[in-house]
Amino acid sequence: MLHNPIPYEPKSWFWVVGGDEEQVYSSAAAAYVPVSDPAYTAWLEAGGYASRIGTEAELEEVLAEAYPEGWKDYVPTVTVTPLEFMDRFTTEEKAAVAAAAQADATVLLWMMTMAAAQEVVLGDDKVTAGIDALVQAGILTEERGAAIASA
Repeated sequence: MLHNPIPYEPKSWFWVVGGDEEQVYSSAAAAYVPVSDPAYTAWLEAGGYASRIGTEAELEEVLAEAYPEGWKDYVPTVTVTPLEFMDRFTTEEKAAVAAAAQADATVLLWMMTMAAAQEVVLGDDKVTAGIDALVQAGILTEERGAAIASA
C-alpha cells in the first residue's frame, strides 16, 4: 500500500467513489467536485492522492465515524480573499455600498473590516451581519445577499 504524504484530515480529504475517475468527493466542499477542481489539483500537486472507496454508503460510514455528531449537518468553512469577496458584488452594488458608507458609519466599518481581513469566512457572523445590513438598507435584495454570502 502506498503512503499518502498528506496527513489524513477528514475535513479536507478527497475520495474516488466507485471507481468514478471524472469526479472526487471533497469533504471540504461536502460535495462531488470535478477532477479539474483547483483545490483538488493543488492537493495532488502537493503529493496527495484520493482514497478509493467502493460506494457512497461506505463513504458515509467513514464520514460518520469522523463526525459522530452528524456529518450530514457539517457545513464546510469556505474562505475567500477580500478581493474575491468584493468581486461577488456587481459594479452597481459596489457603488451603492460605497455611497452608503459615506452616510452610515456602520457600513463603513463593515467595509473596512472586510478589506482588512486576510480572509473572509463565508457564513461568519460578521459577514452575515454586514450582508443583512445591506439588504435592510435596500442596497441588495435578499436573493443577491444570499448569493454573495453563499459558499
